Amino acid sequence: MLNKPETSLQTQSKIAEIKITGFLTEHNISFNSADHLTSLIKSYFPDSKIAQGMSLGRTKAAQISKNVIGACAEEEIISYLKCNKFSLIIDESTDISSVKTMCICVRFFHPKVCRVQTLFWRLLQIFSGDEPEKANQGATSQRLYEEILKLFSKNDFPLQNMIGFASDGCNTMFGSKNSVAIKLTNDVPGLMLQKCICHSLHLCASEACKNLLRRCEDLARNIYGFFKNSAKRQAMFKEFQDFCNTEPHKILRPAQTRWLSLLQVVRRILEQWEPLKLFFTSSY
Repeated sequence: MLNKPETSLQTQSKIAEIKITGFLTEHNISFNSADHLTSLIKSYFPDSKIAQGMSLGRTKAAQISKNVIGACAEEEIISYLKCNKFSLIIDESTDISSVKTMCICVRFFHPKVCRVQTLFWRLLQIFSGDEPEKANQGATSQRLYEEILKLFSKNDFPLQNMIGFASDGCNTMFGSKNSVAIKLTNDVPGLMLQKCICHSLHLCASEACKNLLRRCEDLARNIYGFFKNSAKRQAMFKEFQDFCNTEPHKILRPAQTRWLSLLQVVRRILEQWEPLKLFFTSSY
């Protein structure tokens, strides 16, 4: 039996589903809300045949985002990379589920907006259960380099279109002998290399901070730890904040993994210094 031709009304309903999915994706809204959102739209617009024709749930929204919007966006990026010069920005990481991935972004002149843009291109899984021998090899520079070449070959655009390469400054990426950067430079002479500025600044700051007294950082952590789980202490401290005419801001936590996080922590302690001094002097 032949499929019936799609009516314009069905097409408009599908366009609406795609646009709603795009909205959820752009604003980082959970796809679980798609079930309730579609029902809400139908109930508030009973006279709209387009709204009544929608059937967007969380599973469908996820598939539209991945296989429709995502696929079209990737095709558009690839079409630009085939005929334009670009820079490659990569970083490999391990997510919360212990999956080793490599994030690939590209930076190029976007003809539609007439300016240089950095766009997310692909998230590659470095290891998979189907290829245990590659897992034994590890996330070496050779392994990452081969993944990049495979991606270029699969999408059929020349490696010579790449004019720049950027990543963090670890040995795998930017070592002096056998790194990804060295291998790419051998293939593309004159390739511009750029290490991650944040990573470099972090290394410089970490080395400089070794000359600072450890007790300064310990003080910031101890103050946060003193207040974090005690509603009573926080309420008592608020009285001193009111007395000193200080904004009732909370003491921030010094995070281990966030670069430059101590700056905001120190600023907050200095802002609350007078009420903190009075509180600890009177209480202890």
